[in-house]
Amino acid sequence: MAIPVFLLGAGFNADVSIEVSFIEKHRYPLTSDLTKKCFGICSLPPNKSIENLFYEAIMQKHFAPLETLYNLLMESDYYLTPLLKNGGGKENNAYLTFLQHFKSASFLTFNYDSLVEILLLSMNCWRPNDGYGIPVHAALNINALYNVSC
Repeated sequence: MAIPVFLLGAGFNADVSIEVSFIEKHRYPLTSDLTKKCFGICSLPPNKSIENLFYEAIMQKHFAPLETLYNLLMESDYYLTPLLKNGGGKENNAYLTFLQHFKSASFLTFNYDSLVEILLLSMNCWRPNDGYGIPVHAALNINALYNVSC
């Protein structure tokens, strides 16, 4: 039997705030948010992606846009994922339902945030030392139980 693989791209978490009854106060940023908040422009320049803008900022050693991105993502992860994860009070949501239904699948995500990883962690289906597609150095507490059931 083939194990499904899901490619989760930008926009996967666009409706998270609806799941937790927040409309604008806390939500994961979209490209339109990042162009304004990180770069002070209303829309992407022609033939450029948001990644192009971040790359150019890095090359110019202008790190304020990355710091803004980091803060926006950390704020969203902080306020939203604790509610959506297993035992979080709003665990009856489309995201957790989807991941639980396909818990033996592989997930590839290109999102900047940690929503998928945090939800899979709450389901005991993933741990940071499992990696992010790149080598990860992680230490486990010797007394911690490493029990991944998926």
